[in-house]
Amino acid sequence: MPEDLPVTLLGEGVRARVVRLDQPGSPGTAHLVALGVLPGVEVTLLQRYPAFVMRIGHTEFAVDDQLARRIHVGR
Repeated sequence: MPEDLPVTLLGEGVRARVVRLDQPGSPGTAHLVALGVLPGVEVTLLQRYPAFVMRIGHTEFAVDDQLARRIHVGR
């Protein structure tokens, strides 16, 4: 897996580590941070449609395509 890939390109069930978030300081990125999406955290993509559903630890959450594209993951 490349070191910097939008989470939207992962397959369902794939785990990856967050390496960065696009548009730091924006309200959308602040929302992701509030959900616990931070560099170094491992996420699992559970579902791609109709929303991107991810799991961090024991927490599952859904975001739209626009927010999901801000999450870049790697190994």
